Order: sequence, then structure tokens, then C-alpha cells
Amino acid sequence: QTSWEGERGTYNATSFEISGNTITGKMEVSTNFLSVSNNKIIGSAGTGIEFSVYGTEITSITNNTITGFFNGISGSNPEGVLIEKNFITNNMQGIRCTDNHVVIQNNTITNNTIGIYEGSSSTIIRYNNIENNTEHSIYLETTSDNIDASNNWWGTNDQQTINVTIRDHKYDFDVGTVSFTPFLTEPNPEATPNEIPEFSEMVLFPLFVTATLVAVYVRKQFTRF
Repeated sequence: QTSWEGERGTYNATSFEISGNTITGKMEVSTNFLSVSNNKIIGSAGTGIEFSVYGTEITSITNNTITGFFNGISGSNPEGVLIEKNFITNNMQGIRCTDNHVVIQNNTITNNTIGIYEGSSSTIIRYNNIENNTEHSIYLETTSDNIDASNNWWGTNDQQTINVTIRDHKYDFDVGTVSFTPFLTEPNPEATPNEIPEFSEMVLFPLFVTATLVAVYVRKQFTRF
């Protein structure tokens, strides 16, 4: 079932897959399974992919290009989230990782202000190209968990240069430590989408429009306010 309210689309389904689109405007999805793949998601504020899924399967966010937001990807699913082979660029925070059981692998996270914000001891960060983020590659603000971020490419082979891009216990004794060694000594060629869809001319013009995707599973009857 689909209903539209201006630029906002609302969906209610038991399973939802969003693939092969260039997305602008706002979209909300009520579902217990979410897959977002092979999309270009462009905006100038807000969150590119924002989800809160309470289902029985892992949320999958793969092969997308996400650019121009405050948060590129943000959300939670107690069953787990797989973020893989996305190109995440020119956002304030590339991935806002405030939930447990998140796997971040084979992504290119570049030219954001902060590459990855937060994380937990169960967060897996591996085989990504995390480079050229202007302030921090990883930023811990509140979590006291130690995080394993080994086997990533950081844009350099200099260990000290990598270390200063990571805000962790060395800057704030109240947060955990990010372990980043061993690290990749060259970019991971697999850390980009398999196929990036082409922008249409109609979408290139309104880059100022925020593209926010919200996925929400409601255990009781869904009510739209």
C-alpha cells in the first residue's frame, strides 16, 4: 500500500527492496526486512538512508552512492546491519554508527567531514577505503567500547598520520580505543559499488533537495500521523 503526501512517500509492507533508483524527496517504509541497493541518493541536508527496522533479518545497504547529507547512513536493527560496497562522499558524517551488530566492509568513505561516527565493540569495520575525510576518519564521542578497525586503507602508509585522524581514547579518556593495525597498504579495489547508476538530467538540477529514506517496522497496526 502506498500513499503520498507532497514529496513524502509512505509505504507499509512485510518486506521491502529499493533498488536501481536515483532518489530525491522523502520516503518512509514500514517493514520487517529492508534491502537498499544500486541507488544514487543525493541531497543537501538531513540523512540519506535513515532506518529503524525491528525484524527477523539483517538489513542490507549495498552498492549505493550517497552524497550531500549531514548523515549519509544512520539507523538500527537488532538483528544486524550490513553496509557494503557503497560510495559515501561529501557528507558531514559518512556513516553514523550508534547501534550494535553493524558490519561496515568494502566501502569507499571519502571526502566527508567525519568518515564513521561512533561504533561499538560488536561493530566490524574492515576492507574499507577510509580516506581524505577532512576532520576525522573515525570519531568516538560517547562510546566507551574498544573498536577493531584493522585491515582498512586510510589513504597513507604512515601509521602516525592514520592515528591522528582517529578521535578515540588518546583525545578523550572517557571513550574507547580504535585499533587500526594491521592496515591495508594500498586501496581496496573491491570497495566501490559494482555498478553506479547514471544520473538523469532531471535529477542533476535539483541537488538541493534532501533525500531521506526512513524504514520503520511497527509491530502493531501502523498509524500515520
